[in-house]
Amino acid sequence: MRVRGSEAFVEALRIEGVEVVFGINGSAIVDPLDLFDTAGISFVQVRNEQNAGGMADGYTQASGKIGVCIGQNGPGITNLVSGVAMAYANHTPMVVVTPSVTTKQRGSHIVQEVDQMSLMSSITVSQHQVSTAERIPWAMRAAFRAARIKRGPAQVDIPRDLFYEEFEYEEIAPERYRHSGLTRPVESDIRAAADALQNAERPVILCGLGVSQSGDMGAIAAIADSVDAAIATIYNHNDAFDNSHPRYIGPLGYCGSRFAMEYVAQADVILALGTRLNMTGIMPQYDLDFWPRSATLIMNDNNPLALGADTPFDVGLVGDCAETARALETELTSRSAPVKSSEETLAEIREGKSQWWDQLHNEAGSAQTPLSPKLALKKIAEMTPEDAIVTADAGNATSFVTTYFQFTQGRSLMMPGTFGSMGGAFSNAIGAKISSPDRPVIAISGDGAWGTGLQEVLTAVAEDAPVISIVLNNGSLAAERANQMGFLEGRFFACDLDNPDFAVIAEEMGALGRSVRTLEDLESAYSEALSSDKPVVLDMHVDLAVLAPPRRKDALQERRRLHPRYVEDSN
Repeated sequence: MRVRGSEAFVEALRIEGVEVVFGINGSAIVDPLDLFDTAGISFVQVRNEQNAGGMADGYTQASGKIGVCIGQNGPGITNLVSGVAMAYANHTPMVVVTPSVTTKQRGSHIVQEVDQMSLMSSITVSQHQVSTAERIPWAMRAAFRAARIKRGPAQVDIPRDLFYEEFEYEEIAPERYRHSGLTRPVESDIRAAADALQNAERPVILCGLGVSQSGDMGAIAAIADSVDAAIATIYNHNDAFDNSHPRYIGPLGYCGSRFAMEYVAQADVILALGTRLNMTGIMPQYDLDFWPRSATLIMNDNNPLALGADTPFDVGLVGDCAETARALETELTSRSAPVKSSEETLAEIREGKSQWWDQLHNEAGSAQTPLSPKLALKKIAEMTPEDAIVTADAGNATSFVTTYFQFTQGRSLMMPGTFGSMGGAFSNAIGAKISSPDRPVIAISGDGAWGTGLQEVLTAVAEDAPVISIVLNNGSLAAERANQMGFLEGRFFACDLDNPDFAVIAEEMGALGRSVRTLEDLESAYSEALSSDKPVVLDMHVDLAVLAPPRRKDALQERRRLHPRYVEDSN
């Protein structure tokens, strides 16, 4: 069959079951976009390409379906970079299409030319620059295969003239060019892990992203019961295990559960499932260096290169998280050793969690004005439906999301990951709502982060995506204010924000906007938002005096000046 490059490109998307592509229209992609309707593909027109990357990221995280984003060559692709970088940090499989200048104009500094391969080289798991139209189907197949297997964004760079070239085309079904990639650890490693767990006195199972996205929570609970283990979640992935389970002790890491970290500090065996254990998740918190370096570490990841990359391990389990959990459960069940489940352990967990939640309740404070961000998020968490998806931005007040929200199923929490970008929560939320329209989706941002992406309210309205956006408005870049308070002796600069009325702006954009200043306002506005069929922005004015501790204590140092000019200024 003879086709044009545009047709082959769109067919590659259709064959993969792509239903939505996020981006901004431009002359480089006008020909393939003309085919989308006929192919049954929707095009979500965003207001900034960074948010196209964020929406594709959220779409995939919520549903498991591969998200796709695209932009105009040059400035459209430079805008995409931050969204793609966030997805890369989140190990999100997605395909990034970067149309480029024509093959003859490459390297001529023609309008809107930039080296798009170099731009994306460190934030993608695979890159293919197409040289001829015949290679478009091959490159698209390779991208979808790499995104799934390597768990990250895969780039396809297509010179815009190739969309118009003709060639002979043969359709190939996905099952003939990509494998599921699901693997199971070798039996000897499973046996070694089972031995360590059965001999443990105080084992802990630590669940990460792999569990949230593919893990078998039932198998993990069965393992915990059989060896009398507690279960925790790693930072950013509170949704990796059912928080209501009697063996769940809480989340580790920044603004996580102190009780959970104290419990982990005493563990003699750790089974880490679906997490690479980077330092962000296990660095000291609450002045407690909780990671038990002398404990036996059983570490699971589907990528063998992740094992031991940051944290030395004793037993490595290379394989899909769910397959690994089921294999380990089967091995433990097949042994004649008695189940070690202990009421004493369960009682310790109940008591420890109860005391920690009592402390959190006291810290949240009362219904004073201005509203404490802790109290606000505690109340929002209590009112949020169990099946909701919650996205949170980088920032100070938003840090309490990991403190107060409880989750019972995977694919329910999206954080900015180790990239730590501002403005990703709202774009993640729109993508999540488009992929999972039956689930409530709540985006939580500080006012600084909200200012970087509020234009996408227009996109949410246009796409009929009723996302609830909660803006914790304290008139400050509060994360930097906390740093300056902690390390610069309270010398504040470049933190204050003179914000407009975000609720009024939301109304002007076609959304529902509400200003919140009291706990009564919050309860009323959030109830209204949960029942709204429109996008909602709650401009929630919170107390600037209530701050989480500086996040990057590992990277900041005390204020000390040496140059005479600055020594005098520091006194």
